[in-house]
Amino acid sequence: MEKYVRTISDYPIPGVEFRDITPLLQDKDLFAEVIKKMTKPWESYEIDAILSIEARGFIMAGAIANNLGTAFVPLRK
Repeated sequence: MEKYVRTISDYPIPGVEFRDITPLLQDKDLFAEVIKKMTKPWESYEIDAILSIEARGFIMAGAIANNLGTAFVPLRK
């Protein structure tokens, strides 16, 4: 799965290595597999909502909340 996460060095500032998940998101089957694996540990719990921080977290958490049939709450900085 690592080949679907690109590392972009020195972005947005020198010394930072940005992890780009765009290739993972573009593969619908892989994206579904990742979300299914992230959802699995929580399937037996009664969850009121999934909370997540910005950007990539919104993408992943929204899909997980959908799989669990619960609410999604986006948290902003």
